[in-house]
Amino acid sequence: MIRISTIMKGEHSTKVVRNIFTGFLLVFGIITIKAGGTALYGTMTGTISGNFWLPVIALNTAIGFLYAGLAVSLYLKLSLSRIISLAVFLLALLSAALFFRYLWMGGLYETKTVYAILFRFVVASIAIVGVYRLEAVRTDQR
Repeated sequence: MIRISTIMKGEHSTKVVRNIFTGFLLVFGIITIKAGGTALYGTMTGTISGNFWLPVIALNTAIGFLYAGLAVSLYLKLSLSRIISLAVFLLALLSAALFFRYLWMGGLYETKTVYAILFRFVVASIAIVGVYRLEAVRTDQR
């Protein structure tokens, strides 16, 4: 039987943290894919309401697939995790930059979109920091 004190030390705690982090990234990726896919489908069929800018929606949907890929990479302990997390971070940065440039040029937007873009950027920042920390721990344990 494994005790809580044992889990919070060494390799067991790394596995627990890795699994929770991986689950979070997978769920966030799936939610992002669903939301982006629904919005993309709505723009193609004309059934979407509100102010949406297609390049940012498409980019965020692609980032959702990268989040899911990052989760799989972390679960399988592949060396691609750092590269995928960097791609997620850079694409989230690009998405935010494109969106705020669109706003600066006078584009229509909804306030919730600003918060969503900022939230996605924060999650991408957490993803890259988390992956690099977990990979550093894995390297130390070899």
